[in-house]
Amino acid sequence: MYRIKWNDKYSTGNVEIDKQHMQLFEIFNEYLAEKKKRSSLKYLILSIDLLGYCQEHFKTEEQLMLSANYPFFEEHKSEHANIYAAVENLVNKVYNGDSIDDVAADEFLFSWVEQHIVKKDCDVIEWINNGRI
Repeated sequence: MYRIKWNDKYSTGNVEIDKQHMQLFEIFNEYLAEKKKRSSLKYLILSIDLLGYCQEHFKTEEQLMLSANYPFFEEHKSEHANIYAAVENLVNKVYNGDSIDDVAADEFLFSWVEQHIVKKDCDVIEWINNGRI
């Protein structure tokens, strides 16, 4: 079973954002552990939790970017919309009992972590702290 373990490479340096990312990792890990029991009510609840926390976290990040006049806000917001749509699609599949491609779902979650959090979110905080990327 895969797990996403928090380490310094995931740290943006922003306490609030890092705390939210750590919470997302906890939800990811619980989700990954429960997905083997697809009929589990906990699996459905974790899927819905992931969607809700995703929305809350993106709102926080977007407010931070707007308040700092982040120049790549629209691009970042668009990525958030794409991630949210993918999570929403996953939740709908779980809710409806539809087939889920485990490999694709895992790749999506790990891509979110490795591509979006490590690169894009860290770039936002770097720009806010230093006025540049």
